[in-house]
Amino acid sequence: MKRRRRTGSHLGRTEIASVRLTPRSHFGGELAAYMTRRTLSSLMEVAAAAYLEQVEVLPGLTASQLMDEVWHPDPAEKFVRMAQRYPTLLSHDQLLLWEKVQRTPELWLSACICPCTCGHQRQPDLDKIRELIERSR
Repeated sequence: MKRRRRTGSHLGRTEIASVRLTPRSHFGGELAAYMTRRTLSSLMEVAAAAYLEQVEVLPGLTASQLMDEVWHPDPAEKFVRMAQRYPTLLSHDQLLLWEKVQRTPELWLSACICPCTCGHQRQPDLDKIRELIERSR
């Protein structure tokens, strides 16, 4: 049996982002990538990671630190973490969605429907929130 040759990238854990560069920046990127034995996309990833460590999204909190704290591969988990910890950084649409989640008792696993002023920690129903996120797209 003839084995089929695989082509292209097989890195399932990466995402594609289109980046616009001036011809001069593209040339510089290609040169830097060549000199460091990287691909241009690898160089861009390293550059982005370095930049995330410098940018403060809140006083004393870099984008890299926030990413380490909030990131999760499940969009529902990532959304809940972001909304609970950093609601001021949500987009307008995300804020509206979070307000809906907070107002809807069926989206929480616990019976407590107060805004947690009683000290009881409500647990979100991630399956239902995941469905809500999919419907809102």
